[in-house]
Amino acid sequence: MLYDAGCSLCRFLRDWLARQRQLVPLEFVPAGSEEAHRRFPGLDHRGTLEETCPSSATPGRSTGAPPPGW
Repeated sequence: MLYDAGCSLCRFLRDWLARQRQLVPLEFVPAGSEEAHRRFPGLDHRGTLEETCPSSATPGRSTGAPPPGW
């Protein structure tokens, strides 16, 4: 999961999520970091710090309007 390491709310939520029981293990990577670039070479890394970018384990990136039901 990419998060904004410069945002105190994002860091708080990352820490909170890390303490919760997880059905699917989450890995937290600072958005825009070298690690993020290595893991997601085709991603618009500047955009990940400007907007919420939902993604999944399958290739591709979703931006814009949230999925139906959100």
